[in-house]
This record gives sequence, structure tokens and C-alpha cells, in this order.
Amino acid sequence: MKIKKIKYKPILLNLAEPYTIATETFSATTNVFMMAETDTGIRGFGCAAPDKGVTGETAEDTIQAIDAYIEPLLTNSDPFHYVKILEDLKSLISHHPSALAMTDMLLFDLVSKSAGVPLFKYLGGYRDAIPTSITIGILPLDQTLRKAKEYFRQ
Repeated sequence: MKIKKIKYKPILLNLAEPYTIATETFSATTNVFMMAETDTGIRGFGCAAPDKGVTGETAEDTIQAIDAYIEPLLTNSDPFHYVKILEDLKSLISHHPSALAMTDMLLFDLVSKSAGVPLFKYLGGYRDAIPTSITIGILPLDQTLRKAKEYFRQ
């Protein structure tokens, strides 16, 4: 199996609820979605969530990494060689952690689909749901406590 086609698209995502931290208020974010198609017709997907303050990269940086490094490295490669691909990619774009994570997701998605297994099961998952982190922005104390209680109940 060889990767033959790469496509990507940045998408502006409005947050369900804006939040404020020390430096700014966030109401939206731009994620970059990437798709790879193999010569066998399998499509895999990955997503980068770049954030200048967290990952040190922007959506534009991620797109530049795709064009300059990721697409050339993935094209005609075997996704089952994901360890080698990711090692090579880390040496080229170690300062783009969300772009690396996106590529990692995409390769694992291709491999698990080739095996006919959902990715979460391929990676050993067995739960129907998992807890994730949340961010509560800077709010007055009473609102912060109310939000924390709301999330704790979920």
C-alpha cells in the first residue's frame, strides 16, 4: 500500500463558548485537516490544532510544513512504515508539534483502516467514552465555581 494523494484544508472553528486567559479572549480557532489516499483507495485523516502560545505554530506554519516536508515525505510511502516516516519527519519539523501529531493520526488511521479495525481499538481502546480536559477562562469567582460544577457533573 502506498500513499498517492494528500489534501488539506484549514477550517475556522467557532468555539461553543469563548474563554479568556491572561493574554486574550478566544472565540474561534483554526485547525488544519489533512487527508491521504492510498493506491488501494483507503483514506486516512489527521488534524492539527496549532496555537502560537501553546504549540509555537500557526495554521499557516502547519500548511507550510505540509507543503515543504509532509506531503513530499508521505507521497509514495507505505503507511505501515509509520515509525520511520515519523522519525524522518521529526528531524525536519520538530518545531511543529501539531503538524507532527496530525501526520501521526493520519498514518495510524490508514493502518487501522487497512486492518479493518477502528483506530481506537487498534490502539487498545476499550471504553465507550473518555474524560477530556476543559479550560475555564478567567471569570469572577462565582462564575468559575458554577462552570467547574457544571463540568464535574458531566
